[in-house]
Amino acid sequence: MKQFLHDLFLENIPRKLVAILTAIIIFFFVNQSLTVTKVVNNVSIRLINVPSQKTVEGLLPNGYLIKKIALTLNGKKSALEELSSTDLEVVIDLTAKKESFTATITEKNLISLNPQIKIARDIRKVSTRQVFIQLLNLVAEKVPVYLLKPSGEAPKGYQFVDIHPHMVFVDVTGPDDLIKKLKGQGLVKVLSLSDISSEDLDGIASKTSKNDVITYNVPLDQCYVYIPSLAPDKKFYFDPSSEKVKIDFLRTQSLFVETKIPVTFFIPSKHTKEIDVTQISIQESPSVTTFMDVKVLSPKIYAKNVSQPFLETVQSMMQLIVVPPLLLGQRPSWSIEFIGSKELEEKYVTRMIQESSARHNDQPEAIRRELYKARFRNYMNQMILTLEDGTPLDFNIQYKNYKITLLSKSDAS
Repeated sequence: MKQFLHDLFLENIPRKLVAILTAIIIFFFVNQSLTVTKVVNNVSIRLINVPSQKTVEGLLPNGYLIKKIALTLNGKKSALEELSSTDLEVVIDLTAKKESFTATITEKNLISLNPQIKIARDIRKVSTRQVFIQLLNLVAEKVPVYLLKPSGEAPKGYQFVDIHPHMVFVDVTGPDDLIKKLKGQGLVKVLSLSDISSEDLDGIASKTSKNDVITYNVPLDQCYVYIPSLAPDKKFYFDPSSEKVKIDFLRTQSLFVETKIPVTFFIPSKHTKEIDVTQISIQESPSVTTFMDVKVLSPKIYAKNVSQPFLETVQSMMQLIVVPPLLLGQRPSWSIEFIGSKELEEKYVTRMIQESSARHNDQPEAIRRELYKARFRNYMNQMILTLEDGTPLDFNIQYKNYKITLLSKSDAS
């Protein structure tokens, strides 16, 4: 056995080494000479020397097209076996091109991104579909961005009021047809309230005296939109000439209504003829008392979802109106009405304009007026009256023998 192993490994060593080396060399040259065909998907297409004032649909700022291409490559097995789509790209030269054309892709269009791959040495043939290059007019425009109500919940202790302006612009450059479409439709941006903390608003509130709202200035790094049809990953920031984006918040609090709220009734013109409406009256109850010969609400009343300046403007011009059930099947109802709402709106707007001017507000007065008008109307619609314990104001309305009696839900129970 020892003799066998000795003869196998040690006898005629030079000849055996030459044989092994020859086998390695033959294997290397044979392997290098073998050719294979391989399909490589998702190969990038890059355009160079694009004519000035022209562009191509789907052309990204870095010169690549959004669309990619599949290549059928024939070449050395050793090079193609490990080749992937990131190892090469297709380059199309648009020098002297003035109109749309169809490009035929050959080996001359390939650029190796891998130092180990040499196109001239490793790839002998390229097969793929032709690429249609449509040259389009390049234009630059301002595209409107509509700021919708932010998503998420307001920070604890605050409630969302409004975002303004409601429209800003972004500067966009691209194909004429696409830019016209974007300009006509506009873009949409939805900011998130989750990006704002209570500490952010507390810091602003600590520097704000008795004011209508807390105004949060949205950081510039959040003021952008994506336009996938132009550049999927690029952030298009709002035009610097656009007004700064601000979000208004209201402190979550109950405000005491300092004036007495009169209680009266309304009789619809449609009612049974047998009823003498002149005999109808509102009776005193735990909820209603008489003050200076006028029926008024007797409990302490508080307002929520509104600001102090708004409440100070309207509280002396509010009344509670009751509609008794005069027709069969009709349900009694009540509502808070604002007397002279147009005059109250103007009074509120004037006050807020004066206060904002004192704070050196950089918005034009016309824009501020529209902002405060909208805010006033929102306050009217969203105001909730409550009792001292926070219970929403609500009544059971009784009507009997021409007498209307209001009982709060707690009194009625």
